[in-house]
Amino acid sequence: MDNRLILSRFQAFKEKSLWLKMLRNGVSLALFLAVVGIM
Repeated sequence: MDNRLILSRFQAFKEKSLWLKMLRNGVSLALFLAVVGIM
């Protein structure tokens, strides 16, 4: 395997996981705001 290929794949995976983390945080924040708004 080429090291650069592995590195670029790992970079893409890190960026994707970061986006997923941000998305999850956004969803939980929206749920929290919805619960607070209902109360």
